[in-house]
Amino acid sequence: MSTAEIREILATCEQEPKLHVVGDVVRVIANTGLRSSEFRRLQMSEVDIASGWLTISKGPKVPYAREVILRPKAIAAIVALHKLIQELP
Repeated sequence: MSTAEIREILATCEQEPKLHVVGDVVRVIANTGLRSSEFRRLQMSEVDIASGWLTISKGPKVPYAREVILRPKAIAAIVALHKLIQELP
């Protein structure tokens, strides 16, 4: 997916309140390079908001852990998604 396509998706998600969660997911994946399986396994204990780093645990396709720097918008998206998950019944 191109940068222009990602920007278009994010712009659409920002205009439509029902799509904000989709925008947050796209922003995190696009800014970190996470695979979908890595995103699904992501735990807040792997996110260091203060220093702006994400530790991605090793998984079935990658036999080693790695660290990714987080941009401010990706941090905001992770925090928003975490808050939403906590609010679920």
